[in-house]
Amino acid sequence: MITLLSLLKTAPLVVGAFVTVVTLIAILAPWGKLVKFMALTILIGLVCVVLFFEHIWKSFCRWMRKPEPWYDEFDKWMTENSRL
Repeated sequence: MITLLSLLKTAPLVVGAFVTVVTLIAILAPWGKLVKFMALTILIGLVCVVLFFEHIWKSFCRWMRKPEPWYDEFDKWMTENSRL
């Protein structure tokens, strides 16, 4: 079953692969130097964006797995001091 999380993980890869192939075709095609320069710039920018968002995504996943440090202390304090 396809979930939203699996789509979020695979969609950037598919779009990135498509844009990479298109820009490589534009670079290798016998067009003018301006078109090749623009395609190369797009390719370099795409690689930078993908790496940047991958770093943010990994940091977010790490943050979601690990509870905040103050939460354990607060939870311990609440269980020790809750004498109702």
